[in-house]
Amino acid sequence: MVNLLVKAAGTITEKKITFPKLKDTDSSTSICRKMTTYLSKVRAVEHQTFSIDDLVAMVPSETEKVTINFRRFNDVDTNVQEALQKLICYSTTFDGGQEEFEEITDKIVVMVYSPKPDSGMRELKPTYFAIFDDVLFKSKSKQDMQRYNFGHLNTVSYAVVSFSFFSLVTDSDYPVDKYASAAWYISLEISEYIKQNYDIAKATALNTAYCRMTHKQIATVCDNKIYQDDELNRTTSFNQLGFCKSEIDTEYYQGLKFDYNLFRLVESDWESLCNRVPHSTIEPELKVRKLGKHHATGLYVPMLNILAIDVRDSSSFIHEYGHYLDDTYGREEGMISSNSGAFAKIRSMYATNLLDCAMGTNEYAHIIKSWDYYTTPTEIFARAFELWVHYTIDGDTCLTKQTETYNNLAVYQAFKPICQQVFDYFDELFKDFKDIQPVYTVKQSEPMTYHLVFKDVEPTNVGEQLSLFDF
Repeated sequence: MVNLLVKAAGTITEKKITFPKLKDTDSSTSICRKMTTYLSKVRAVEHQTFSIDDLVAMVPSETEKVTINFRRFNDVDTNVQEALQKLICYSTTFDGGQEEFEEITDKIVVMVYSPKPDSGMRELKPTYFAIFDDVLFKSKSKQDMQRYNFGHLNTVSYAVVSFSFFSLVTDSDYPVDKYASAAWYISLEISEYIKQNYDIAKATALNTAYCRMTHKQIATVCDNKIYQDDELNRTTSFNQLGFCKSEIDTEYYQGLKFDYNLFRLVESDWESLCNRVPHSTIEPELKVRKLGKHHATGLYVPMLNILAIDVRDSSSFIHEYGHYLDDTYGREEGMISSNSGAFAKIRSMYATNLLDCAMGTNEYAHIIKSWDYYTTPTEIFARAFELWVHYTIDGDTCLTKQTETYNNLAVYQAFKPICQQVFDYFDELFKDFKDIQPVYTVKQSEPMTYHLVFKDVEPTNVGEQLSLFDF
């Protein structure tokens, strides 16, 4: 398997973005800072920006006690601009002069927060929040929000807040009426929100990283090959068994030719299994080709709904099919593996068991080193789905690994203490699939003729189990 979390996409940073780890000794400000730093790195990698429209969608324009307006920095009064500029230069890492500051004003949005006269709030003074892009610069202190009072009798208040922290405030449903509270108090509330939702957030983040990395690393798989057996691509039974399109690589490789008889065996095994496993309403595209450059025998690309299997190893088929179901079967709620409360319990028990299997042995040191990959929710889901298919539906198919592999590899051994919970989970998740999906059948067609194209290619890694090449 390949560690899909080794390198983050993008050009701003080439370092791995690690989901923050919280300690029992972390203060509320430290917890908030760890999370905002992580969010800003993700935004940098994905080249995300924000606009007034984004902020308007995040916050109501008024409540019973306050009104809220968003303005561009250059659209507020000059005295407000001057006060906010001084505050930004004083409280953030921005260290440019006037000319440099003018270049970033379009990255700053001002939120005008005004209590209503009849609100009953003791502080009727307006507050001007300068919301800045923390991809560009950070807050100097541990607080991601700085607030200061100015004017005679403190008649006006100014605040500077990073976009990442502001998004946490809005995501947490923190009361809008309390936005003008002391910064330390808001940090205390937001840190509690982060701790309560930490596991869900991490699961979602790992799955998002998986999607991002497969999309980046699989470019050569997504491209259509120039030389193909068009007749085989058109007539393969996979096109009638739940796949919208198929592309089978039949190129001559290292003195080996494609074995059509073995491919018929793969087709036959899927035909036998097809109606006994669930399908999504969104059919994937199947690509069977050499995946040596990716150091994997199979890959699934969620963003493109492509299921790719190495032509030399059919055993990863069901694993990648599990990724496909995870991504599309519960599409309305997002990936099942990170949004299902029932599966969250399985994830937690699996991680504990896997750690027990891997600790204290050099044989499994790679698991500890790539822990985020091995505990990515969708990877756990796909491995569990493999076991469910292999042990409860069909253990003889060439589309799963051999029983010996499931018994001996740590990533599967970790399921042993919870096998029954895993099987019960999938039985419940897919209990009605036969009632809601069509029955797939293969219509007989005219005998096929094959058009082979031979082309030299660079050596790649060698797969295991069933290979579609003759030796």
